[in-house]
Amino acid sequence: MRFSRTLASALALSLAAPAALAHDADPRFAAFVEACFGAGARPSVAAVIETALGLGWVEVERSADPELESLMQRGDEAMAEAPDEDDVAIESFDNRLFAREIEGAPFYLVLTEVASAFGNLAGCYLYDFAADAAPDFAPMSEVLGGEPYQTADEAGTLTAAAWALPSAFPGVLEVGATFIPAGSAFAAETGFDGVSFLARWSPATP
Repeated sequence: MRFSRTLASALALSLAAPAALAHDADPRFAAFVEACFGAGARPSVAAVIETALGLGWVEVERSADPELESLMQRGDEAMAEAPDEDDVAIESFDNRLFAREIEGAPFYLVLTEVASAFGNLAGCYLYDFAADAAPDFAPMSEVLGGEPYQTADEAGTLTAAAWALPSAFPGVLEVGATFIPAGSAFAAETGFDGVSFLARWSPATP
């Protein structure tokens, strides 16, 4: 199997302890930070899973939600259809899926790990498929310790922000947040609409 660098960027951090969150922080972002950043520095995916289970996340199959199943299927298709050029041969690609209800709303957590000759890349993603508006990026910048290096704001299509190497989490590769409105062309491409948060890192070698 081969894995595109572009796809690796689209899919899927030494991690420090979670930064302090304001009491009025977005509950989705708070849950994301707690689950993804709570296992210490450059954790293994197994350590993140243990942390998530301790926080009340429950492992589920992709069929737990139609949009969860759809986005996972899109990921499978993208990997299968990735062009040969600019590819990196990989040894494995694994994912684990979890669900948790927070303030009455169902959230989904997706953990991924890619093993390749270039090293391992872990990803932690939180999805809120019911969201109908973008999150406020300003409080996220305060927690992450700096402004996003990239933003997008296309009405009716996509709203997103990405933070590279955030100072609050030394060694983190990237943190991002995206809102895809229902009916957007991006929803057709990704298989879901709503809000997602992501973190990527290279797990420490035992």
